[in-house]
Amino acid sequence: MHPAAERQSNSSTWARRCEARTTALPDRRLGRALTIGLLISFLGLWLALSSSPASGQRFVGPRSSERFELSTAVQIEDDDIQKARPHLARAEALLQNSSWDDAIETLGLLIDQHGSRVVQVADRRYLSIRELCHRQLARLPASALALYRERVDPTAEQWYREGLAARDAAPLEQLVRLRFCSSYGDDALDMLAQLALERGEFARARQYWQQISPLLRLVDGQTVWVGLAGYDLAQDWDELRSQFGERDAAPTWLAYPGTDLDVASIRARLVLTSILEGSRERARLELDVFRRLHGEAAGRLAGRSGPYAKTLAALLRESETWKLPDDTGEQTRVAGSPFGVRSRRGRRLAGENPIWIRPLTHQGDLSPPSNPLGSRFGRSFSASRAERFFVFHPLTVGPYIFFNNQRDVFALRSLDGKPAWSSGLGSIHNLEEANPVRTSASPGSQSLDAACFAMTTRGNRIYARIGARSLPTEGAPVSQKYSSFVVCLGIEREGEQVWQVPRRDKVSRFLSEKWSFEGPPVADDKYAYVGMRRGDLWSEAFVACLDGQTGELRWRTKICAAGSVQKTANNLLTLHQGTLYYNTNLGAIAALDAATGEIRWVYRYERADGGRWSRPPAHFFRKLNPCLIHDGLVIVDPLDSEYIVALDATTGERVWQSVPIISRHLLGVGQGNLIATGRSVWWFNARTGKLEAEWSGKDNRNSPRGAGRGILYGTVIYWPTPENIQVLDQKLGPNRLPVPRPQLTLKQDGLGGGNLAVTAQALLLATDDKLVAFPWLDSDEPAP
Repeated sequence: MHPAAERQSNSSTWARRCEARTTALPDRRLGRALTIGLLISFLGLWLALSSSPASGQRFVGPRSSERFELSTAVQIEDDDIQKARPHLARAEALLQNSSWDDAIETLGLLIDQHGSRVVQVADRRYLSIRELCHRQLARLPASALALYRERVDPTAEQWYREGLAARDAAPLEQLVRLRFCSSYGDDALDMLAQLALERGEFARARQYWQQISPLLRLVDGQTVWVGLAGYDLAQDWDELRSQFGERDAAPTWLAYPGTDLDVASIRARLVLTSILEGSRERARLELDVFRRLHGEAAGRLAGRSGPYAKTLAALLRESETWKLPDDTGEQTRVAGSPFGVRSRRGRRLAGENPIWIRPLTHQGDLSPPSNPLGSRFGRSFSASRAERFFVFHPLTVGPYIFFNNQRDVFALRSLDGKPAWSSGLGSIHNLEEANPVRTSASPGSQSLDAACFAMTTRGNRIYARIGARSLPTEGAPVSQKYSSFVVCLGIEREGEQVWQVPRRDKVSRFLSEKWSFEGPPVADDKYAYVGMRRGDLWSEAFVACLDGQTGELRWRTKICAAGSVQKTANNLLTLHQGTLYYNTNLGAIAALDAATGEIRWVYRYERADGGRWSRPPAHFFRKLNPCLIHDGLVIVDPLDSEYIVALDATTGERVWQSVPIISRHLLGVGQGNLIATGRSVWWFNARTGKLEAEWSGKDNRNSPRGAGRGILYGTVIYWPTPENIQVLDQKLGPNRLPVPRPQLTLKQDGLGGGNLAVTAQALLLATDDKLVAFPWLDSDEPAP
């Protein structure tokens, strides 16, 4: 059977859904606090004082106590939602009374005036009011839907004709966004999918086509690829046939109502998309389903005429000799993230003798130990604690290696590790004044903060977040040394600054408004996108869009607010084919339209409730954990949750949730397996979330544990430990057992784990204070 997925009923009234709240009411907490106060007077007094509307929902346990408590309350609906509530309630009442004319007018008002606001639609899921209204319109009876189309079709037709004539996606996207259920909505989706396919944006094309009819997803809303995982079609088809037929109930996702397009033709194009994408296993499954549903359907496809099944089978056979396309969806490469290295087919071995070693420079008043796993802290200083000192994540771009600290951006030549364009340590950009904040917390301190220096690249530009690591607090001085910055540098101009945000004349305002940048931006051809935060113990998470040429702010969207135990910012965005995905690490994951900044959906995951300062759960130290996009899933390992969760990228519905896991890093998906590491290596089935294997055995009690971030490269996993870099196949062997390969022993003094990266010449290890290059022994392979 396919994995159980969270499905929330939408049978309750719209008004009740909109009134639903995620957070506990302050008055209830106050009541509980006063009750406890009758038994423990000082505790009752403390809770009573902290239970005001401003802070009652924002409790994070005192840092002087043995435990820290993290509130599960997450605010997602904005205060402005109150302006839309009367209209939401009116629309629901009118729909229930079959007052179609007035209901259509009210829904149109909501779409046009309140469409970008977010409203709760299920226990953990939130949608834009615009999508919610489109879903309500899609459920109208035929006569009412015809009435709606009479009103909106003239404008929708104009947008459609304009987009069709110019092959311009902008008016078509406007049509789908504002007049989805018009008579031209399905035609616009079809054209948008064709344009996306021409650009090589396969996931985006698939999303458009799947919205043309509810029949193009399974009854529960899952895609064919994910929903049929684990089934044998030959044996189970009788059971599965009903998944593809007409349904009485309305879909719980947005799908066009009553399309007159040929569903068999659209399904054939979905199979073609998987073939062109290089997803051959997926294409085989989809083609098998297609044959069973539309075996006789025929038409023109991919320049060929005839039965669709025959054309697709021929293309699938021919694709075995095609070169796999580049992943155009992840347009920005991120150092250390699951997107840092392009996929390779083979396995490479690295030599144990470094070809060069260069120092890594920290900025701060805490110099890390020369060997975090060595004698300074003794044997009790474990690999997991030492990992907090591995803060550098090198970014490799062609013949260069880039990395940054709090103040500087450095550039080295990958061939020999020497400075690329400057002397000394290779600094190409310097922030003249930087607040000397600790690089990492000292052993035994009550803090869950750890620095993380990563960079991103797009085209011939690189991006970094530099400056103060700590979030601005009330009463902090308004000075450049207390501000964070994002910088854009040109590679072709030897690291010359393109722009820096905030500009010097804007720093005072930036700090007075308590802003901080989370991490380096991701970018496309025109714009850069970055996470922002405001507040520390009660934090607000935002996503911002900056002009790619000047750095000027275009839009900024609030995602959520919640209690936090971190006082530094490290979050990264994921940009995938027109959609921004953001793991806030504050209880929520969001998808936004990159063009407009409008939220498409938000999912509120299950937060951890705290732990002991002396031995905090490992997941609180997760770094570089942006959303991983794979096969239509958004896979995330939030630091404030003990679970890995997978969401449908289009709908935001949960597809699976892992068992509780103490992993620190998601390395990516290889050979169908999601690879997570920490003290062990874990293999999960990427489609179902099932834990398949753990190296080396459950809880890894007797073997070296992970020390730093590994990497997926080719068909193997490179996993750093204190003594060596272990090499394991991404694909499990017989009986679902891990397959180890020859490991690379760390012979040199002072080497004891670190973060990995690759160049054409070497496997890189970034320790606490060194960058070490181990040569590939088969370097005749093409560069990544």
